[in-house]
Amino acid sequence: MPMNIELILMKCKECGSTEITFDERLGEKCCAECGLVIITGMFEETVNPIERGDNYSLKHSADKGRLGSLVVGKGASKYNRHNPVLPRNVINGITHCNMVMANLRLPINLAERIQKAYLELYNSHTLRNFTLEERATAIVYYLLKENRTPHPLKDVAKEFDVKLNRTKKLIRKINQFYRNSIHYSIDDSCYLIEQTARKITDEPKFIHQCSRVMQKFETLIVNSNFNKSRCYYAAICVLASTIFVRGYSCKFISEQTGFHRTKIGKECKNLLTLLGVESLKDIKGKELNKLGE
Repeated sequence: MPMNIELILMKCKECGSTEITFDERLGEKCCAECGLVIITGMFEETVNPIERGDNYSLKHSADKGRLGSLVVGKGASKYNRHNPVLPRNVINGITHCNMVMANLRLPINLAERIQKAYLELYNSHTLRNFTLEERATAIVYYLLKENRTPHPLKDVAKEFDVKLNRTKKLIRKINQFYRNSIHYSIDDSCYLIEQTARKITDEPKFIHQCSRVMQKFETLIVNSNFNKSRCYYAAICVLASTIFVRGYSCKFISEQTGFHRTKIGKECKNLLTLLGVESLKDIKGKELNKLGE
């Protein structure tokens, strides 16, 4: 069994933590907060088990660049250029990101983008002084938005108990690193309406009806000054339920999507003006293609 001895005289260069542990079996000093392997000597120690009769002992020896070793320090990039081995703390951080993605259960795969982004942000010191949980939550939230498939921060943060203020601060830093690129991305409307409709029901027919209603209004919005609010897709679901007489009330949709009923109602009213009508009863049971004509 590894024996961990707390070292109080050292400080992690990555996150600033002073909680350093020593793994006697591996011969490594690691940060207990972010997992960074602390290198204090001229070389990294490795531990080789030596069999002596019925007992096993541990021997520490220098790492002489054998296969799988990671060269660190100034000029190390030329040695690691073709080396796929990543530092343990980086692998740990990427694993945390994948845990956040798995918890969301999304029909998209961002594994390669997550690894690339984590390495870029790690090497630029953007992630310094933030916990692994805060890093994972902020990175996944940002990459989902970059992918045009955004999710509310409260949903992304469900995997770990993170401080939202610190996480939002890191998201801003990540956005600055990528030159505010997400400010210019256009969300995937088809993905978002399906995501919202699934919070109401898993019935494929209703989800398809919501998509049809959204496509109807998307063509009207292009030629108008309409500005979508955060509850736009929830309002579309209310309109779809009304047009196709599905029975999903505004109150129920509000409870399922997390948007206030009054805000959804206001967004519905704004959308109805694009059709030239004033209330939901004017579109109830009507043929979708003939609305607005």
